[in-house]
Amino acid sequence: MAKLSVLSFAIAILVAALQAAYAAPITCTVATPPPPTVAANGESELVEDVFLTCVSAAPSQSIEMNLEVTFNTNLTSRITNTATMAMEPLLLIDDPKPGVANTSNGFPYFGQVRGTPGILAGAPGSGNVYQGMQALSGGVVLDNVVLFEGVPYVTGGTRTFRITNLRANASLLGINPVNVVVTIITDIAVDITNPEITVANGANALNFTSGPIAGAIGLDLSFAEQFQSAFKKRMENTIGGPLTLKHQDEPGTVYCTESGFTPGFESLTFGAAGLADTGTRLLARLKDIPVGVTMLTVPNQVTSLSGSLVAHRVLPPFGVHFAKGVITTSTGDSTVAVSATHTAELLYDVTAAAPYLGETGCGTLDTFNISVIPSLPVSMSSTVATGELAPLDSVATASATAPEPRYVP
Repeated sequence: MAKLSVLSFAIAILVAALQAAYAAPITCTVATPPPPTVAANGESELVEDVFLTCVSAAPSQSIEMNLEVTFNTNLTSRITNTATMAMEPLLLIDDPKPGVANTSNGFPYFGQVRGTPGILAGAPGSGNVYQGMQALSGGVVLDNVVLFEGVPYVTGGTRTFRITNLRANASLLGINPVNVVVTIITDIAVDITNPEITVANGANALNFTSGPIAGAIGLDLSFAEQFQSAFKKRMENTIGGPLTLKHQDEPGTVYCTESGFTPGFESLTFGAAGLADTGTRLLARLKDIPVGVTMLTVPNQVTSLSGSLVAHRVLPPFGVHFAKGVITTSTGDSTVAVSATHTAELLYDVTAAAPYLGETGCGTLDTFNISVIPSLPVSMSSTVATGELAPLDSVATASATAPEPRYVP
């Protein structure tokens, strides 16, 4: 009887040890890098990546995880499929490099491979990049939550998860932090360190002024940024020119553009994950232009005071959001028609100066000065000028069609 009791006790200890091993929690730590500054009137501002390092001492096994990122404002990343509510945010496992062999979840991949949710790591259809979707609750869209469902995770080691292409409506918060809370749901207990972090800080982005041109007839329009990354080109370029597009597919790299992470498995066309529609746009509206002035002469290109950025004139029609129009690459001047009601609009798109490639324009506060010359030699002192960042749009939630970036009208 004593021997049986000792044996039973030993078995109980072994069972408890095995249960403890398999029930060992996953510990994830959310990194807290310095959050970027974003436009306080921006409705679709790129925020810091959410980066998790997860460690598990449990025996190696492939499980599924659901990860949610909840904002304290509206999530405004682009919806890429209105039927499934798939969005442009992407989750990268173990930061796979583009175009080279890598290991994610302990399995070999080549480059960045889109995975199918719900397939265990290493099985056909699994990958190292997973697409998010807008979360639902009882069939109702949650405007502030992105969900990554059925993401594979192999226990028994250290894995990293990077969630990128997160855009937020900073205009609902103003000059306040944009915060997120990270939640993980799986069959194994998960403990998250720093589940709530700040991913951006809102600030006023633009100081616009206008006045007479010194020693000449006309107006000087001044667009000055209020933090160093307020003016950004659309996307990384090649050396071929300021309107060329080059994939931004190095995980964790800060590109200082209006675009986010663009994986190599997607072409750089409208709707691609991470791809912005325009660079930061500078919009000037003029009213009370003197009677008799029918045309205004303006430069096609304006170099910023630092020399790092060039604003290219956008030719109308601009579209209702000021996201359309043709970006001119010509030098010299061109004319703007003055309406019968004595108004005019000027639109410029921020690009990089030569040699175009690389981080451009985020190292210093910058200013663009645009000269406006009337068709008659008359004073422009009666003219009222206002300046804004564009595109302008009132869509405050995630959308499949609203421009990125966009600002409160």
